[in-house]
This record gives sequence, structure tokens and C-alpha cells, in this order.
Amino acid sequence: MGKKVVVHENPLHLADLIAIFFQQMFGGGVDGIVHIRDSGRGLVAEDGTSLISLVELEKNPDILFLGVGKGKLDHHGKEERECEATLLAKQLLIADDTKVQRLLKLALSDDLQGSRHPFAL
Repeated sequence: MGKKVVVHENPLHLADLIAIFFQQMFGGGVDGIVHIRDSGRGLVAEDGTSLISLVELEKNPDILFLGVGKGKLDHHGKEERECEATLLAKQLLIADDTKVQRLLKLALSDDLQGSRHPFAL
């Protein structure tokens, strides 16, 4: 069974899409995607549902936070040159694969430098 993936509200970034691809291919699959936004009083799902406690949600092994929630796969506010795709690739132990590294380079370039690639959405 796959994991429910939680990402920031649309539009998704290339790093999000690559991380979701990695989860689907190497991490056991994806069982739905939930988009969240910061309401000023906490994180809210796209349907308006409040996400009560990120600490508790992060403990749920069936939920994967990508680039949000200040968890282990959220690169925001950290000094390392990372993105959700690089962090997940390391967690899945696929970061050293040559083909994966090509995707990670593309994800990092788009995420950290804002460069636009032909498939940037």
C-alpha cells in the first residue's frame, strides 16, 4: 500500500513531481496527494480541513510530507542545498544512482535557483 503524499498548494514544482515519482517507483507507491496551504493560523488542506498537529501526522507512517511541515523532507529554512526530491532520494537510498542524479540535478536547479526548464510546470 502506498503513502498519502502531502505537498504545498498548486502549482506543484518540479522537485515535488520528481519526489512523487521516486515515491511511486521506489518507495512503495502513492495513495493520493493532499495539497496544503498556510492559513495564518496553521496548515489547511485544499478542502479547508485543518491539519491539527504536524508532529502527530509526521509520526503516521502512511503520510509523507514533501517540502512542507518542517519535517525531515522539508528543505525550507535549512542551509544545505537540498530539495524534497534530494532528501527523499537519500531516504530511499537511491541518490547514488546515475539516472536518479540527473533528475536530482534538474530538481535542485529548478527549486533553488528558480531556473525554468522545458518541463517546469
